Amino acid sequence: MSTEYKKKLLIISLTITFFYTLHLALPIYILSDYLSTFIMNIKYIGVIFTLSGVFSIYLINNYNKFLHQYHNYKTTLCLIFADMLALLMMSIVDTPIYVSIFTILYISIVALLGVSVNLYVQEFSNHEDTGVIRGIFLTISSLALILGLFIANKLTSSVWDLSTYVFKHYDYTFVFWTDALLLLPIIYLIRHYYAHVPEPKYKGGNMWSVLKHLRRNVNLKGVFTANLMVAVFVTTMITYFINYLTRYGHLNMTDYIGILMPIALLPFIFLPYKVGELADRKYGEKEFMIIGLIIMAISLLSIPIASIYIDNLVQISLKIINNINTQSYDITSLENSLKIGLGETLAEINTSLHYKLMIIWGIVLIIGRIGSSMVETAANSYFYKTISPTDSDSIALFANVGAIGTVMGGIVAILSYYLDIFINKNIFKNLNIHYSLYIMVAIIIIYNIKHINRIEDTK
Repeated sequence: MSTEYKKKLLIISLTITFFYTLHLALPIYILSDYLSTFIMNIKYIGVIFTLSGVFSIYLINNYNKFLHQYHNYKTTLCLIFADMLALLMMSIVDTPIYVSIFTILYISIVALLGVSVNLYVQEFSNHEDTGVIRGIFLTISSLALILGLFIANKLTSSVWDLSTYVFKHYDYTFVFWTDALLLLPIIYLIRHYYAHVPEPKYKGGNMWSVLKHLRRNVNLKGVFTANLMVAVFVTTMITYFINYLTRYGHLNMTDYIGILMPIALLPFIFLPYKVGELADRKYGEKEFMIIGLIIMAISLLSIPIASIYIDNLVQISLKIINNINTQSYDITSLENSLKIGLGETLAEINTSLHYKLMIIWGIVLIIGRIGSSMVETAANSYFYKTISPTDSDSIALFANVGAIGTVMGGIVAILSYYLDIFINKNIFKNLNIHYSLYIMVAIIIIYNIKHINRIEDTK
């Protein structure tokens, strides 16, 4: 295969990456809310995501059987059609059991499809440019993710109102239909460009052999741990933090997917290429992984602090609104509490507080994404520099560490659910403490930095 033709196929792989991530972005941030329209208890939503991770791990363990028999071309097309079926069924079914089944199927299929996309990118990449290519890969993915959030926001709508605290659930039928249509360009590109491309003979046996190998290889264990910590962090934020914001953070889905997340994802656009370039040319990846993990932990630990501050803001605002409604407010307390003028209306007070909440939560989200973008870029660069393109077992496991992260995040979330109940009942009886999950995940991340610190850097 000529160098120019290989570059062309790499560009096609990155184009497929864009459409795959765009397809991933539409429902990823609304799945938790979609499930909560049928399943009210957040504990059981955690169970569903945990089962999704377990099923994904099972499929990953059998993934190489399909690759060996059908190669990546046919395997990818089969996954796409299964993906479309799951999405269409999610738009039709309306009972908790079927909603749960097809959501689990969708999450698992999307995870495997991500492996197939990664295999194409890795197959046509040059080893010496791995860091830069993976940086471009993550930048393209982030652009698609932001675009997907805007599309999802246009397909849904909501109204924020402090005085009512009413949170509406939305009809996500059009989101699922649009998401299924986004798979059509991927089908075209794969059939048109990869149908006759010779594929490598993928080697390996199953996931368990990779895990055994990790125990003996300090470097791979470290980079897998870094990627796993990102997966646990992402699972926590996109599965549980969304519900936290809408229930306790006084924001709604439109605020989150239409404004906060597109802004919070900007680090994934501006950082990966530079981090990948510096990892290739100057520093190596180890430093970026450690610094990024520390930043992620700081972001998680800032959630309780932000929650306490926001609760105080909301309580003050409600008192002011109540005083205005009863026309019995004190002018001095009104000006000092939120620094608003006497001429401001109730709606203006509402809007002022809304902006404050958006800024606070936006800062928390941006800090976390700065850290996770650094870790993800450095971990991808390190891993794909040290692995063979034909080692589909390791690539499949690495690309789908998210499944293990989903299981870990789900288990921690369920434990934190009961821990919060215990704390609220026995320690803080008059307060609503619902953030032990974020403290627990931060502790797990900090603890696992020791594994990354042991790896041998590439520079």
